[in-house]
Amino acid sequence: PYRGIGVPICSVTLLGRDLVGWANFGVTENVWSRLTPDRIATVPDFVLSVSRRHTVFCGDGVGMLDHLLNESMGKRARLMTHSCGLDRLQGLVALSSHRLDQGEADPIESLAPNYLRPPGITSPNFPQRVSF
Repeated sequence: PYRGIGVPICSVTLLGRDLVGWANFGVTENVWSRLTPDRIATVPDFVLSVSRRHTVFCGDGVGMLDHLLNESMGKRARLMTHSCGLDRLQGLVALSSHRLDQGEADPIESLAPNYLRPPGITSPNFPQRVSF
């Protein structure tokens, strides 16, 4: 929902264990696009690696990182700590509608979650024989 602001956007999500996932988006050649691949880093490494340009930070991880980003970037960091689910839905509809108008579509079987790392839950162990 922030793509009309006119500055790059960094979407941030908390992954647990002091890790964040993020990607940068913006306009290149008048087309809204991804500027970086999805990345994972520790919180300190993330803060060190973000651009020093004016950037909008959004996503579920921003509220936990607001003080670090403000300390690191000052007024160049625009933090969107409160987001309504409807805003995200409207943004998704706008992007999807534009793609459909351009004749673009994805095969339904290709639509799946993008996991940046394996889940913390492992496969169960086989039961062990109990000796008495």
